[in-house]
Amino acid sequence: MEPKQTFIQSFLFIFLFVLNGASRTTITVVNDCRFTVWPAISGNPVLNNTGFKLTEGSSRSFQTPENWTGRLWARTGCTFNGSGHGTCEVGDCGSGEMECNGRSATPPVTIADFDIKEGKEGRDVSYDVSLIDGYNLPMTVEPTSDGSYMFDCLKTGCVNDLNQQCPMELRLEGGGGCKSACQVFGTPEYCCNPFNESSVCNPTTYTWLFDSACPRAYAFHLSDWVFDGFYLCDGANYTVRFCPPVDTFSTIKVGSQLIADDQFLSIGGKFTLGFFGDGYDGIYLGIWYTLDAEARKVWVANPNKPIFTYIIISLSIDRHTGNLVITNGRKTLMNITDVQAGPNPNVTATLEDNGNFRLINEIDKSVLWQSFDHPTNVLLPGMKLGYDARTKQNWTLTSWLSDDVPNSGAFTLSWEPIDESNQRLMIRQRGQPYWTSGFLDVKTFEYMFLLNEDRQSKYTLTYVYNNEEQYFSYADNPAGYEYVTDAFPMWILTAKGQITNLNISDALTPEWCYGYNASNGCMDSSYPMCRDGYFSYRKGEFAPHTTRNSTDSNSSLSISDCFLKCWNDCSCVGFNSSNTNGTGCVIWTGSNSFFDDDGENSTMKYVISSQSPNNPSTEKNMKLIWTLIIVPLFLGLGLLWYMKKRKNKQKEYKIRKRDEYFLELAASESFKDVHQLESDSRYGDLLLFSFASIMAATCNFSPENKLGQGGFGPVYKGRLNDGREVAIKRLSGSSGQGLVEFKNELVLIAKLQHTNLVRILGCCIHGEEKMLIYEYMPNKSLDFFLFGNAMELEDPTLGSTCVVQQFLRTYHVALLCVQESAMDRPTTSDMISMLLNDTISLPTPKRPAFFTSRVESHSTLDKIKPEDCSVNNTTVSAMEGR
Repeated sequence: MEPKQTFIQSFLFIFLFVLNGASRTTITVVNDCRFTVWPAISGNPVLNNTGFKLTEGSSRSFQTPENWTGRLWARTGCTFNGSGHGTCEVGDCGSGEMECNGRSATPPVTIADFDIKEGKEGRDVSYDVSLIDGYNLPMTVEPTSDGSYMFDCLKTGCVNDLNQQCPMELRLEGGGGCKSACQVFGTPEYCCNPFNESSVCNPTTYTWLFDSACPRAYAFHLSDWVFDGFYLCDGANYTVRFCPPVDTFSTIKVGSQLIADDQFLSIGGKFTLGFFGDGYDGIYLGIWYTLDAEARKVWVANPNKPIFTYIIISLSIDRHTGNLVITNGRKTLMNITDVQAGPNPNVTATLEDNGNFRLINEIDKSVLWQSFDHPTNVLLPGMKLGYDARTKQNWTLTSWLSDDVPNSGAFTLSWEPIDESNQRLMIRQRGQPYWTSGFLDVKTFEYMFLLNEDRQSKYTLTYVYNNEEQYFSYADNPAGYEYVTDAFPMWILTAKGQITNLNISDALTPEWCYGYNASNGCMDSSYPMCRDGYFSYRKGEFAPHTTRNSTDSNSSLSISDCFLKCWNDCSCVGFNSSNTNGTGCVIWTGSNSFFDDDGENSTMKYVISSQSPNNPSTEKNMKLIWTLIIVPLFLGLGLLWYMKKRKNKQKEYKIRKRDEYFLELAASESFKDVHQLESDSRYGDLLLFSFASIMAATCNFSPENKLGQGGFGPVYKGRLNDGREVAIKRLSGSSGQGLVEFKNELVLIAKLQHTNLVRILGCCIHGEEKMLIYEYMPNKSLDFFLFGNAMELEDPTLGSTCVVQQFLRTYHVALLCVQESAMDRPTTSDMISMLLNDTISLPTPKRPAFFTSRVESHSTLDKIKPEDCSVNNTTVSAMEGR
């Protein structure tokens, strides 16, 4: 190149630069409203013209000083006379004139802010559309070329009519505006007051309403002091447009474009379309929820064809073919669509509020192409999974390679009905069945919601099955979400082959399928015999001396490939991705010595466990086991409680009846209630003894004090506190004698006093115990009165050598030896022991086998008839006692 030519080009460049820097900014105001507005301007310095009138479809331009900070808004419902005096219903500046003369607007108004600064390197302009002071009508600010190159100059504003969505408490009377919550309530929560760099200004329900409807506008003070609503541009002019088309931010037309740093919004502002990524890892075109802080992509146009460039790219419609294309200047980098529309200026591409990006022929409104027909890894409400026989369209999800790499992964999700009655979803891993939802029954899947049963209520599942199309779809229930701002419904097919909603905690399917457990929808498959455990995601490290790791940084490997590598290697104890973008593999083999560590240097790993996986089937089995344990336990406890209560009632009834009889006995004229026998008791008085006094008298019913055993129980000898000896008849529980019989017997015996009868002194009742207390007669007094004196049997020749106690004991043993039942008779050794050992207590003799009595014998021996013992003419005599 000639030096002269180089000098001329340099001179022209410097001349244009200086000329551009010296020029002023031109702002053009356009009224696209169907009514007249009165724009107003305030700022520093004050402009010469600060208010004017714009009829429908008209425009007006003005220039700003080199350095200017100002605001522009539209007044409505104004009345001005011929001299320019008057007022406005909405947005009045309080000057009483058409000119505001530097005065600010009266809220609520939509405001365009400008901050223009002229410097040595040129002009810097920051601009935004603010809803801080409320809203009165739609407005946009769009940079336009002033002859210089515009870099990163984006359109902003609010195109939706917030007056239609405004809550009643914020609505301006008459409906011409929507106030800010700060203006209505005036509290720090809504006003973020004071506002400085240390302020924490959290969004509220009202600011969320403004921000969701107008995401490009500056709706509230952000908590981190990042003004997402402000835009920067170097050296440009601007067009402020009132009531712009609602598709301003959602539609691409022939001749317009979406540059890499810009974004399109759906008409309602719910979804955003834009480029993401960088020139090194690749640039992609995608769609995401506008208010999703993580900007998780619901659709990607070029998942397997990233764009590697550092030059500005843009999305536009090819005027020759009607296709959506990504270009770099005039060069087409790739086609997004493949339609045969031909040259057609009426083709538009619109992002709808359900997340569908459609290419439309505006002449007949036919859909030439739509993103819902080309899903990637996310199923949105209204999208289809299945097949259309008419168009040969197949709707299938394909997982990403990792959470950060949109390239196609190992898993696909498809709708695979067997017949009209058996509808199901199927996940395949590289073509092989991996997991099934089970059949759709009563609008729910058999296995899909096992991990989160509460999620089922948030969806309405539908399907179509006929000769033309077979597909599955779902609708979302916004009422199922706790917070409206969290309502970002999407089913994500992850790189691990798992279906999740928003995050892993809301998983709809198992994290891994191991091949040996089909109870949760996982398909049976071959697996190493050494495997019966599962992998858990833990933070820590393996012991360095017992394990070793190997790394494969191949970027085409997904985390599921790492899982298969480890699962099929019996020596593998853990795995994870090796690259920061979630690709590649690192495998640990050796001893499973893992130490949990939450330190900063520790990393997350999938670690093998020898326990059974915590799958929904296991959880159900555990629930069933606990149910089988707890229910019988509670039933048993309830039965025990009922039996105890019933027993207590019976006991209370017995005690009550006993007390009634006790009181009845105590009320009798023959009774006294005493605990010790009175020495001056009169004959005929019956005493009620305490159980404690009876226990003390008999030494706790000691066997040494036992006198004998009768048909109704044993008889004990006792000594009362006053020294008197008594005989105590302790009625046994098996006697069959109740309180009524006991009372009748007691009263009857008390009345039958005779010299030949032992006198009854009283009784004792304690719980089930019933005892009769008789007068004690020493020296076998009963025998003396009733049967004679046993000493009459003594041989007179013995004289004084006879010891009475020995004689009576010998006589007692003799009676034991002739008892009726042979089982009751003592053996020879027992008899000798009884005679030689006086400490042995002798039982009371029972009836002898042969005796003379005035009462007819009921002995069983008497009932035995002798058999005829004469056999074969031989006579046998039967021996019989005389």
